[in-house]
Amino acid sequence: MKHFLVFGSHPKLSRAEFLASRPHAAESAIFLEKAALIDDPAWSGEELIRQLGGTVKLGDVIWETEGPTLDAQALADWMMQNPRGGKVLFGFSVYGGHTALKKRLEKLPVALKRALKTQGKSVRWVTSEKGQPLSPAAVTKLKLTSQGYDFVLLVHENKIAVGLTTHAQDADAWSLRDYGRPARSAKSGMLPPKLARMMVNLAQVPEGGTLFDPFCGSGTMLMEAAL
Repeated sequence: MKHFLVFGSHPKLSRAEFLASRPHAAESAIFLEKAALIDDPAWSGEELIRQLGGTVKLGDVIWETEGPTLDAQALADWMMQNPRGGKVLFGFSVYGGHTALKKRLEKLPVALKRALKTQGKSVRWVTSEKGQPLSPAAVTKLKLTSQGYDFVLLVHENKIAVGLTTHAQDADAWSLRDYGRPARSAKSGMLPPKLARMMVNLAQVPEGGTLFDPFCGSGTMLMEAAL
């Protein structure tokens, strides 16, 4: 089974972090602007989402299709065969592909809603402001990994990979370590925990090794290394 990752606000750094953490997956990885397709037999979504600071969502590719089109009815049939509760909630994001194809795929949720309603389902398409991809916080809050669906379409060459999010970054945990610190210092600076985690992962300190932080400040880097 193939898998996917969706990167955060610094995709180049997120990509470097992933490759440092999973060098064996580099050869088969397909990188898009803010996402990646991965073929990794050692994949553990639960482990990766906890480890990586720059990956906001990840999941499994449920199928791949050739050509520039995707059948909304086929996707609706798959959802009916894999039910998650009475009312259907789903998110939808597209990564990769040229502008015209991307715009065409972004209209797919409307056809998907129509196809599901013809089968008697109550349907809600969950969207974000200004057409941005659905945030990990929204995926978690709406329980789309267990009681709904968060579809991620990844377009590469003449193929469309249909991904389903299985894990989303725990925004509350990252926020707590950032804004819940016992003290804040504008002088020493406030390194964001996510960035600190990415730097720790890029360093790849070996088991039993030492991480040296000469500008320790409030200890964010050391905290993330310890975690």
